[in-house]
Amino acid sequence: MKSKLILYPNSKISKKDKNIFFNKLIKENMDKGILNDLDFEIVKPYGLDGEIIKDNFLKLAIVHKKFIKLLTKELNKLHSINRQERYWSIVLGAWLRDFIWTTYNRYKSLKETFEYSFVDEIISVDDKNHMHLSEEIFDFMSHTNDLLFDAILNNKIIEQTKYKNKLNKSIPTKKISFQKYNSKKYKKSFSIKKKLLNVFKLLRVFKKDNDAFIIHSGLPMIEEMKLQIYLKQVPQYWEIPKPEYLPPNDEIRKNINLNLDYDNEFEKILSKLIPAYIPLSIIENYKNIINYCKNLNWPKNPKFIFTSNSFGSSGIFQIWLAEKVHKGFKYFVGQHGFGYLELNEKKDHIEFVTADKFFSWGNKVFDKKMVPLFNLKVVGKKESTNKGKELIIVTRSSGVRSVHYDRFEYGKILNLKTISILEGLSKDVKKNTTLRLHQNYKTGIYQEMDNFLANNLIVKIDKNTNYFKLIQKGKLVIFNDISSGYLNNLNINCPSICFLPIGLNFIHEENKKDYFDLIDKKLMFEDERKLASFINENWKDIENWWYNSEVKKLRQEFCLKYSIPPPKNAAKVFSNILMKEIV
Repeated sequence: MKSKLILYPNSKISKKDKNIFFNKLIKENMDKGILNDLDFEIVKPYGLDGEIIKDNFLKLAIVHKKFIKLLTKELNKLHSINRQERYWSIVLGAWLRDFIWTTYNRYKSLKETFEYSFVDEIISVDDKNHMHLSEEIFDFMSHTNDLLFDAILNNKIIEQTKYKNKLNKSIPTKKISFQKYNSKKYKKSFSIKKKLLNVFKLLRVFKKDNDAFIIHSGLPMIEEMKLQIYLKQVPQYWEIPKPEYLPPNDEIRKNINLNLDYDNEFEKILSKLIPAYIPLSIIENYKNIINYCKNLNWPKNPKFIFTSNSFGSSGIFQIWLAEKVHKGFKYFVGQHGFGYLELNEKKDHIEFVTADKFFSWGNKVFDKKMVPLFNLKVVGKKESTNKGKELIIVTRSSGVRSVHYDRFEYGKILNLKTISILEGLSKDVKKNTTLRLHQNYKTGIYQEMDNFLANNLIVKIDKNTNYFKLIQKGKLVIFNDISSGYLNNLNINCPSICFLPIGLNFIHEENKKDYFDLIDKKLMFEDERKLASFINENWKDIENWWYNSEVKKLRQEFCLKYSIPPPKNAAKVFSNILMKEIV
């Protein structure tokens, strides 16, 4: 009996062989008839143990620093310029982090498979006619959920190892390029923004070249407009244009030489793959984008540049921003969600490292460039009235596989424990429970949740109601993972509990005591059965727990550290803080 590692769904599977699926999605995308009586197993998911998560964040941050230095030298040479490391970190640092994390997860998963299972043959796709490049920095994240993209990446990793002779690219596929993320929500959002742009174009005549350039601030739109008025400029709403891009050019990419004498096999593999995967905007189209940016109707000499969301999105913005920073203009970044003050990687976020100032939601500062502000997301939001009657369970995004741990295995754990919470609720609570699915939830990724939803007779399912309207119906809100939403709810005094599906494995050691305090006061839970029991026992008396003097004090102290409630006239307060930073 042969042992075959399967990297892509196909019909060329023999029931005489032992088949090892590289991940569960490959198995679930096989023809169901083929799976009958098939001898198979699935590669063990990599990277979710607590110490491994922490160690990999630290180790891969060092790898990132090494390669950004190499790329600075090579890209300067390729484009005949002389830019500092900070410049290229702004341009492609976010992409490089995602690529290193993604490649490491696949590399370690393959390596452990070869170490613990004898593999006679590796079955994969014929990749010679396939594009695997991203046009923009952000495209890469959505590509990592594509099984074809994944198979091609695994091919290229294996080709740099001693197992390359076992690789059989026998699965035929047509020539394709990858589609970018384009959900109905995205289309609707883009349509609304397009209409707004038409309105704001009328105001462009009042734009000054020294206006502050504010894009995707993280504030509600009306508050962003107020902020600009307080900065004494006519409000503008900016979107990033997208020009036509030139196709890949292998000859140009061959000139990027990252080859060194690596003792580390993974770094050697990266040195081969990075030049082939760098987005088109940074290689073939860089000079065209430079020229394109010169003609943008954006402030030429902005008093500062501020964003909370656009630092890793598009070649146009990244290159324009890097050029402005290179010329000495101030670059400010605002916190846009959970993780900047709490997670293992908090000190290595590219946008944090490259910014002149970072405006945080809380005062748990760890660097002199940090300026404590307040939670931008809830500016203008009214405090909860706590008059609802429902239990609302809010689920996390389906996620993308651009991390160094197995994101879909993490999602599976999260979903199974969420289902366990639902099943552990009393009948009285269940009849008043709504499961709020994330808007990007798609069937076919998490079979356990798909099956639950298909057979659900327990709770109401919601996916489309405006979040802040929905929680007004809530007596208690449960988040099935730690998130920005939990911080937002604490700010608006909405009774909420956060579930921790794998404990505090992602939380930095400097922050764990604060989280243990929340666990002690039942504001967070690590055990789904204990959480369900707590809800059942306190359902009729949630307010007594939420407004208990010790619980209330702890909530307030936690918010001061991580999510300060916005003051009245928050836009004015923020404008004053910004102006002080440019003096």
